[in-house]
Amino acid sequence: MPSLRRECTVDYSPEQLFALAVGVEQYPEFIPHCIATRIRERGDHQLTVDNVFGNALGKIRFQTRARLEAPHRLTITGLDGPFVHFRIAWQFERLSGNGQTRLTFVMEHEFRNRLMNSLSAIMGEKMKDQTLDAFVERARSLYGGQP
Repeated sequence: MPSLRRECTVDYSPEQLFALAVGVEQYPEFIPHCIATRIRERGDHQLTVDNVFGNALGKIRFQTRARLEAPHRLTITGLDGPFVHFRIAWQFERLSGNGQTRLTFVMEHEFRNRLMNSLSAIMGEKMKDQTLDAFVERARSLYGGQP
């Protein structure tokens, strides 16, 4: 199962980044291939979310559970759908003294369908980069700063 990881340092606080990550209802506005999200259930430290992702090749629908550990971590796991395994982790680590945060994004997934796994192996790295870049760009548009 592929595990894709990317880190970057940004000039936003963990609190700002966590608020952006937990705002799953806005994902269709900026996360690539995200068509729709709907919070099905909201608890103190978790969300259950219905998701629709797609492109010209088709759409996939699945449900996830997000475990919230404000303001440092958001872990999303798949509950159903086309995946054998699905996990996305956002981590926000404040760097001492300089007002910056280390942003870590990890994506792990394995489809039930071999063809989908093959396509994912080809596209996974690009999707990871597009997702993190879109996230940072969204932070920039909301909070300003960083060219």
